Amino acid sequence: MSHPEINTEKSAAQPPQDLLHLNRLHRGSLGAYSIARLLRESHGVLEQPLECHEQYGLLLALEFICYDLYAHHEKEIDRAEGGGNE
Repeated sequence: MSHPEINTEKSAAQPPQDLLHLNRLHRGSLGAYSIARLLRESHGVLEQPLECHEQYGLLLALEFICYDLYAHHEKEIDRAEGGGNE
């Protein structure tokens, strides 16, 4: 009786982890763009400008998203330069 081959490929039913991470970063990028655009448009254009605490909350979200994007790209640069073994 022969032993079945071990398949190390990912199942088609579940996307690879990298794809899930890239989708998350893509949504984060779109969110960062939307937040920046809303903050820019809120300066004198909106009928009811954003209050200080609303602007601050949006800036915190923007900071979090941008840091996550920065960390991802820093890791990718390190991997491309041969410094990371993942």
